[in-house]
Amino acid sequence: MIDFKLSKDTHDLVLENGDLSFVSQKEEIAQSIIVRLLFLEAEWELNYTMGTPWFDVLFNTRIPQSLKEQTIKNIILQTDGVTGIRSFSFVVDSATKKANVTFEVDTIYGVTAGSTAL
Repeated sequence: MIDFKLSKDTHDLVLENGDLSFVSQKEEIAQSIIVRLLFLEAEWELNYTMGTPWFDVLFNTRIPQSLKEQTIKNIILQTDGVTGIRSFSFVVDSATKKANVTFEVDTIYGVTAGSTAL
């Protein structure tokens, strides 16, 4: 697998010496997980079921934290190349209204990790 490399902070395409950069194997899988988590459910008009249910589930105060965590874990596990989750953290800072997801996963290429602020 190969994909365009995205910056870790802004998720913009990375250029090196004026050329697009690429990621593959473990790094591509970690980047793919982050992209899937940032992709909002119903954002793509051709398939409204794709994406993460941020508004319906993750920002809903009536949904228990365990269900929110399981929703994110399912997205991670359904990412191509992921074979299991080694560690996972979903922390919401109620003061700043920001969430952070951190993960370490087993992949078909070995272990990889990633994190993103949401």
